Amino acid sequence: MIIGVSRANRLGNALFNHAHLMAAAWEHGTRYANPCFGDNADLFPRLRNDPFCADLARLLPARAATSVRGLLERGAFRLGKEQAALEAQGRSLPGTRLVASGWDSTLETEARAGVVLVDREPFRGLVRSSRFLLVSGPLFRFEDRARFLEWRPRITEYFRPSEAVRRRSSELAAGARQGARWLVGVHVRRRDYEEFVGGGYFYEWQAYEELMRGIARAWGEDRVAFVVTSDEPIPEHFAAGLRWTPGPGDCGTDIASLGACDRVIGPPSTFSAWAAFAAGIPLYRIMDPAQVPALDDFVQVDG
Repeated sequence: MIIGVSRANRLGNALFNHAHLMAAAWEHGTRYANPCFGDNADLFPRLRNDPFCADLARLLPARAATSVRGLLERGAFRLGKEQAALEAQGRSLPGTRLVASGWDSTLETEARAGVVLVDREPFRGLVRSSRFLLVSGPLFRFEDRARFLEWRPRITEYFRPSEAVRRRSSELAAGARQGARWLVGVHVRRRDYEEFVGGGYFYEWQAYEELMRGIARAWGEDRVAFVVTSDEPIPEHFAAGLRWTPGPGDCGTDIASLGACDRVIGPPSTFSAWAAFAAGIPLYRIMDPAQVPALDDFVQVDG
């Protein structure tokens, strides 16, 4: 059994990490339990009643499951710390091993620093040889992304939002489209990006606005509309004259609303990447906000 023992970080990161480890468990014929998924579990009906976040049948009422998950999370976290201390001394809890992942930055890079490949040795061998394989950190991934994508239908069903969230995001997208050929979801991420990696992906509101205007000019102003989600309040006079609609404002419905669009754009972020991945729609990562993307510049997210 694979057990997550580190507390979940941001939603997009936590979703991808959980998805890869869960798919690895399916691949290796075992189960993945992640009580450390925390409050994120409340966003998804399949997890809300499962305190282990282990793809189990409904176990407890949601409120009770949340309370039990809190206890399990603290216990799993302590278990990981204890196992790490023992392994530092060349010892181990019976039948137990710990694998940790880590990174130099919170953006995926070609160097893939700190990534643990869950479909390759030695991870695969540790799953076979351990009764309990404890996993800590945010970067567990398949090397064979095509193989991972074979699990996407099961993954997206597992992380299917509630009917209320799906309905709200669908209605928002339909209202935003207003007959446009293309509905583009815009993910504005600013709060933590002002200092993160030297502010390289912190863009002013005017930069997002000019990029949207450039897309409208290039694709046809009567053919494109936007849904704008943001981690901070949207300025009052933002993008005046453009056809755009603000997102709902909570992370669960925002990510579903981005997925209800035809295309997604945003700075490098697992939040917008998950929205595109779960919906099976193309994504454009904004590396230079002065560069207006063509339709062919959007790519499918492979996880």
